[in-house]
Amino acid sequence: MPLDLAPNTVLQKTAAGVDEIATRKNGLPARTRSLLILVDGRLDIAQLLGKGQALGLALEHVESLVAAGLCEAASGLAAAGPAPAAPWRRPVKRSVAVARMYLLEQMDRFLGADSEPVRVAIREARSHVDVVQVLELSLEVVRNAAGETRAGILRERVTELLPD
Repeated sequence: MPLDLAPNTVLQKTAAGVDEIATRKNGLPARTRSLLILVDGRLDIAQLLGKGQALGLALEHVESLVAAGLCEAASGLAAAGPAPAAPWRRPVKRSVAVARMYLLEQMDRFLGADSEPVRVAIREARSHVDVVQVLELSLEVVRNAAGETRAGILRERVTELLPD
């Protein structure tokens, strides 16, 4: 049965979708699971696919989530209101140390053994200002390795982890 999904359709997770994120019981392929994580009740299909461009996400991934009952078109108030808190994402203490650890993990993930020069700079960062400076270096590395979308996600997450 073909799905009639317009690019401006806002999607939200269903209860089954939230459960899938928490349990992984359906064994979704990595790309499709990544898309499900991005579904937040605020972004439309065009925005979701724009964010997932670096991951190779396409409309077929959206259609498979809808067909599986893991997400659905958001209705009126659900689409306009704030997105519900993600139950799988525990609150993290905001600190320079946590931001540094996250950056270290991400550089290792993107570069593997080649990450050592960047990791040395991250380990030497001690202050908020130092972490912001090393973040810029890290973003350049991620842009080259994985594209602007992934760099934007990294910037957003590190900013969330740094104290105000």
